[in-house]
Amino acid sequence: MEKEFASGDYLSIIDHAAEIEAENSFMDLFYLARSYTKLNLQRKSIKTINRIKKFNEPCEKVAYHSLLSYYYQIMLYKDSCAYHADIAMKTLYNSQCQDSLLISETYRQYANAMRNGEGYHSVLDRSPNLRTRFKYRNRFLKKYLDTAMFYAPYAEQKGNVYHTMGTMLSDAIYQYSITGDPQYKQYSKEAIDYLNQCIALETSTFLNANAYAIIGLIQYYIEEYEDAEQSFLQGIEYTKVDGKVKFAHRFIVISDWLGMTYETVYRHTQNKEYLHKANEIYKASVKTWDLNIGKTLYNDAYHNSAKGKLIKNNLDLFEVSHDSTYLFEAFDYLERSKYPEFYNEQVSINEIQNRLSNHQAFVSYGSVNRPWRNIAFIITQNDFEVVVSKGELMMNSIAEFHTLYRFNDFQDFKKRSNEYYKVYFEMVDTLLTQKGIDKVIVSNSDNMSLLNLDVLVADTLGEKWKDLNYVFHRFKFSYALSAGAFLNQKKTGNAPNSFGISLGNYKEEANLRFSKRLTQNFNELYGATNIPIDENILKKDISLLLSHGEGGYNQSSAVVKLNGVKSVSSKDVEEMKLDNELVVFSACNTNASQRYFSSGAIGSFAKAFRKAGSKAVITTSWAIDDQSNAFILERFIDHLAKGISKDEALWQAQKEYWNQCSSDEEYNPLYWAPYVLTGNSEGLVLEKETHKFYFSVYWYLLLFPIPLFILLKRRFS
Repeated sequence: MEKEFASGDYLSIIDHAAEIEAENSFMDLFYLARSYTKLNLQRKSIKTINRIKKFNEPCEKVAYHSLLSYYYQIMLYKDSCAYHADIAMKTLYNSQCQDSLLISETYRQYANAMRNGEGYHSVLDRSPNLRTRFKYRNRFLKKYLDTAMFYAPYAEQKGNVYHTMGTMLSDAIYQYSITGDPQYKQYSKEAIDYLNQCIALETSTFLNANAYAIIGLIQYYIEEYEDAEQSFLQGIEYTKVDGKVKFAHRFIVISDWLGMTYETVYRHTQNKEYLHKANEIYKASVKTWDLNIGKTLYNDAYHNSAKGKLIKNNLDLFEVSHDSTYLFEAFDYLERSKYPEFYNEQVSINEIQNRLSNHQAFVSYGSVNRPWRNIAFIITQNDFEVVVSKGELMMNSIAEFHTLYRFNDFQDFKKRSNEYYKVYFEMVDTLLTQKGIDKVIVSNSDNMSLLNLDVLVADTLGEKWKDLNYVFHRFKFSYALSAGAFLNQKKTGNAPNSFGISLGNYKEEANLRFSKRLTQNFNELYGATNIPIDENILKKDISLLLSHGEGGYNQSSAVVKLNGVKSVSSKDVEEMKLDNELVVFSACNTNASQRYFSSGAIGSFAKAFRKAGSKAVITTSWAIDDQSNAFILERFIDHLAKGISKDEALWQAQKEYWNQCSSDEEYNPLYWAPYVLTGNSEGLVLEKETHKFYFSVYWYLLLFPIPLFILLKRRFS
């Protein structure tokens, strides 16, 4: 594979992946991992890198950490990128590695990692003066890149080093262009010279596409828009072979930058033809994604959301032309921008309105970057409106839910929660309040797909958990993965529903004692039996799981533990064929997973159960408390048995928990707000086992002759 790698023929290397994996040669696996990462096939890349981890020679350890740094760079995990680059460099210093390619790549990747992760290495961020800081920074990085160039064994690696040199300087050019510092002229010439040297080597069309893309980006920074357009178009041509796109991800990235250029020119000139040109290139990007990548892979971390751009541009075209075609096209791309499994091109706003009651609204969100905006279609029974958020706070609130869902610091939570409110819900809140809406079906954007709106606060005035102005008090939220999923969800049946419970059994871990008591109560009141999870999900109309969960916001698949050994994942659930009325997956983090632009949350149980066919599912946004969870679920099921709708029943159960709190800590959202109801929110038929109930009361009264009001009080407790 060395010959193919030296010529930049990454596609040929990937074509031999099965053969390489069978032979298990270290260097061939190295070439394969680099090729996967180059072409942004990141799931395959990390699997191959993990195979390399098993090799133990010092030189092989250098390669492992260098590859892992490169992988994390592509995924924009800056600290992890710098961490592994540092380990690779230290391991190289302490080894006798003589492989010139590995030495060159370790130095190149170290410089690249420090370029992306400035905060990691203090030498890169000492001076408060921008010009001085970049002077020292570039000098520091250049030493490593010069060493990488010295050891580069062939043209392809030299081209990579030249490309990194040009990219390194482009960072400074971007900063100087913002501040107006004329230093950008010197850096732009130097950077473009490096990139032209990369192109002159003629090593591979892929590397040339990258070089022209960065040249175009530099020209965009210095406002030479016509030159930038030509460079981007040249880069796009290098992504093609015989007129067909071969490097799909690179095509999408360059198209994103070209579209950005057209949008900028539109803002300067107000010539809507540039918006049309931007839309044309974004549509080509969407088509390329759907044909080449989207069926098997998820979008990357670089925020290349052409669908989001098409939402905003079509709204802008509607604003200047008043042609409603653009408005409905914007809604269509908003639908396409999340959960492609549920996309339905026949979805219409009118059809959604026909499903709503007087006090209901369907709010469908979309997101767009550069500049960051949240867009919401607010649809009620009689009309709809479109609102666009301000984007100033978005860059500091890019869906880092793991920081929002921390409840150990009151002041930090209050600040973050209010920030999310301002960038996401404030624009909607005013309209819903004016219309007298109290039930809201939310279809979150792909970027914010895991946001639990119950925890948002409208201001920062409160100084206790109890006093915060939660939007939960005014709105009953349920969720739909998309408008298509909302319209396609099945209606609730009229027959009495069977009820099953699956209670986790743990010998080595904390027992769920309140969940055990809840299970006994449900057995007495509703005849709910404790059965294995598979039987419960497949055979019962209402399925309740009380267990430990292992989901996380960096995991591709959520997991719950049934005992010390057995577990079930969201991927397992997706493969099932279900027709439940309601699944309550009450374990920690069952709504948590990785999320991607144009895909949403890829591994949450909410998506898994809805995809498998369940009509409704309740999942959790964080680690739950067993005692408060048991209280809320007991009240929720009681309200369901009275014929109340699911969203109303869940809201009332949470309110009842709220009303019985005695200390301020109990008002912490940790205890009452983790629940996310996704899917059909209508009521269902759940009958109590009345003969068992009265029989039990008879024996209690017979054996314990105490006042009836005390008995009932204890029973309620």
